[in-house]
Amino acid sequence: MTRHFEHALLCPWPAGPHWDAAWDWALAQMPCPAFRCDEQGAIVFQNAAAERLWGGQPPGDAGRWSGFVALWLPDGTPVEPWASPAALAAGGAEVPPTELLAESLDGESRRVVFHARPLLDNEGRRAGALCALTDVSERRRLESEARAADEDRVVFLSMLAHELRNPLAPIMSAAGAMRKMCGDPIVTRMADIVDRQARQLVRFINDLVSATRLHDAPEVPVVIRDSNVGEVVDLAVDVVAAAARARGQTLSLSVQDRAAPLRCDPERIAQALGNALLNAIEHSPDGARIRLDAQLAGKDFHVRVSDDGAGIEPGRLRQIFEPFKSFDTAVGKANPAGGMGLWVARCVAEAHGGAVHARSRGPGTGTTVVFTLPVGAGASAGR
Repeated sequence: MTRHFEHALLCPWPAGPHWDAAWDWALAQMPCPAFRCDEQGAIVFQNAAAERLWGGQPPGDAGRWSGFVALWLPDGTPVEPWASPAALAAGGAEVPPTELLAESLDGESRRVVFHARPLLDNEGRRAGALCALTDVSERRRLESEARAADEDRVVFLSMLAHELRNPLAPIMSAAGAMRKMCGDPIVTRMADIVDRQARQLVRFINDLVSATRLHDAPEVPVVIRDSNVGEVVDLAVDVVAAAARARGQTLSLSVQDRAAPLRCDPERIAQALGNALLNAIEHSPDGARIRLDAQLAGKDFHVRVSDDGAGIEPGRLRQIFEPFKSFDTAVGKANPAGGMGLWVARCVAEAHGGAVHARSRGPGTGTTVVFTLPVGAGASAGR
């Protein structure tokens, strides 16, 4: 509507005896607040929407040039009447849309965008200004609340990262002491797992601190190095083995050529696979079988995580890779990660130049999550 209004202002009204009445009729039809003032700033016509925005009809000289009691720039600087958009337009200036703070006749404070254009009579002479108004008060309020919420999020994540980092140093120290003091190979292996996972947590917490400074779409940082299929799979199983045992579930692994070389960030890929495995564990009943199949075909590392659990409607499969999407399952459990696990898995896959998707025939039929990652030796994975 505003674009049509601005276009009309650039074209003088056709000559005729009812010039004033014609403009006033046009303004009265407009749904947005609009008014007409003469060369001295006196408002000679306003539509009903303008009166609602002003909080009434301006009495006498009050509201000259704008219909408001007072105007300010967004930084709080007062706008003198002669410098208002309508006054500048009446003087022949081309005035861009201007956002101002305004006080209405009813005492309300508003943020308003002025669209002002010179008003020409039927002989092409300046005869005042035509103005349309856009009330952006609610939009700016919501933007302010969003900024405040974002600032609160940054503070919360910073505090959370700080509190999570503190216990990790003694955990790693205890794991090291266990290796030195006990010659039992089972204890040594457990200590290695604790130390390895604690170091991964340190890295992820550092990423969390970095994420508090990001405002755009998340980019998962990856550190590409030489690795192999077995290392990645072992790291992923470390993450989920205890959770599967607690549910009486069986992890079935089918890994072709564990020594096959990869060029990737093994901790990150293990994080993605671990999240997919945890998702399968949580969405499957006690005693279920969870399967992980991994193979390297050329430069593509293919991994498939399958379960026979709750399943999901085919039309919602894409949604499970979106953040904060958490669906109830047939076993009565919701995703304990708040719907973040598979989103993180998708981000990790994309950071390696790959992709992940899911398949399911519907509720009760299980789900398969498939990763395709171009990380074979010689591949240029990641950013």
